[in-house]
Amino acid sequence: MKTFTTFIFILTSGFWSLTSAQFTNIQIDPSNTYGETSILVNPKNTNQLVAGCNISNVYYSSNGGLNWTTINLTSTWGNQGDPCAAVDTNGNWYFSHLNPSQDRIVVAKSTNGGATWPTESFTGLTTKDTDKEWILVDWSPNSPYKNDLYCTWAEMDAYSSNSPLDSSRIFLSKSMDDGATWTSPSIVSVTQANCGTNAIKGSVPAIGPNGEVYVTWCGLGVSFQKSVDGGQTWMMSDLIVDSQVPFWYFTVPGFTYGTGFPGIACDVSGGPNNGNIYITWCDQRNGVNNTDIFLARSTNGGNTWSTIRVNNDVTVTHQSHPWVTVDQTNGNVYLSFYDRRDFPSGNNTHVYLAYSTDGGQSFYNQRVTQNFFTPNSVWCDYNNITAHADKIWPIWTGASASVWTSIITFNLLGENEIVQETPKLFQNYPNPFNTHTFFDFSLPAPGKASMIISDVLGREIAVIFKDVAFDTGIQHAEIQSDKLGLKPGIYFCELSTPYGSDTRKIQVID
Repeated sequence: MKTFTTFIFILTSGFWSLTSAQFTNIQIDPSNTYGETSILVNPKNTNQLVAGCNISNVYYSSNGGLNWTTINLTSTWGNQGDPCAAVDTNGNWYFSHLNPSQDRIVVAKSTNGGATWPTESFTGLTTKDTDKEWILVDWSPNSPYKNDLYCTWAEMDAYSSNSPLDSSRIFLSKSMDDGATWTSPSIVSVTQANCGTNAIKGSVPAIGPNGEVYVTWCGLGVSFQKSVDGGQTWMMSDLIVDSQVPFWYFTVPGFTYGTGFPGIACDVSGGPNNGNIYITWCDQRNGVNNTDIFLARSTNGGNTWSTIRVNNDVTVTHQSHPWVTVDQTNGNVYLSFYDRRDFPSGNNTHVYLAYSTDGGQSFYNQRVTQNFFTPNSVWCDYNNITAHADKIWPIWTGASASVWTSIITFNLLGENEIVQETPKLFQNYPNPFNTHTFFDFSLPAPGKASMIISDVLGREIAVIFKDVAFDTGIQHAEIQSDKLGLKPGIYFCELSTPYGSDTRKIQVID
């Protein structure tokens, strides 16, 4: 495990303290079989988390993820995995999964933090095959559909068939009565594909700031659909966000397949990036021996997209199985994924966390796992990550098919292995502010830096620090307006170094 340093400046007292941090890995389950892990924190009670792993294990924690209890979830209709948890604004938990007949999506319900799951319902009853469902609850503050429960999945005429007579498609159903009943499934995808290597599958929903329903999936590229009326109607055609090379089904040594299944999240925090939509996936556009993680970002409701590579290594290795989430208290974007950048050959693997504080425009990479592991060939499809109030919980499958998480605090993250050419000054938080605010900043290399506040006429008002030596990594500065004599108004804060500068506008209010 690599360590890093964080500098914290207490400007009012004239001293700074140096701290370092290391992520402790917490074993949830010592031995499982199949992978495909999921995890979710309750935003109203961050001591509550529910997680899952194929085929039928449910895990719950009542102390913020430090300790976990395992439940083997039984069902009237059986359990065939693809686990996913959701929680509503009243604290009710839901846990969806497939059934062995693949003819419906089963949703269990818990009213005691995941300790027991006494009731269940189902949606999507069909004579076809179902696969890879995902559920979520509408928490968006301005949504007219708040607390509605959505479920998406893939339906196939015949699983794994490459026959042109068999096709696949994406469905959605919703519950408006806390999971008791579900609407008749509606087709989300306009385009259909075969049921084999180009099958349409891997669907995941997200909710926009005004209750928009967004759905992504793979098959004929990374696809996107949206509904502005609670899932009743959809766009006239599917939007292709980006291509996948060669497609979602490809080989990563040690795994059954990649997988290129996408994840999606939307910022509904009310912050500067409110409404941003993020979709992540992996593919091999840079070579069959060089799987990479990609993230597409839309700032206009999914109309247009821009794609960046998330993993910042310069190696020819494999990164795979990504997932994305947004901390809705501040808009920070987090991804987790398997990563082999530390191993030029072989199947040894770590888990990495990538995070963005600028709305998905750039990402820092940080290793999460304390020890590497070698994957089991039967692991498939996806891992997961959840975050709230500057706490992040990734989940992954490790050695001997064990299940792991880690409790990560944002202000202990370091700028590990980022390629950066100029200094970066992040927007202060909160902004506007009254008595105090915080700045995060980072340097591309060790060196001296200065931070100065000026008024709108360019006159120097206050020196935060001058010609102070820093190492690389994220640093934190706290500013107290009364100590610096900052009256209400607009100011500019400049971070300057010998290799460039960066400036942010700040506002002091009464």
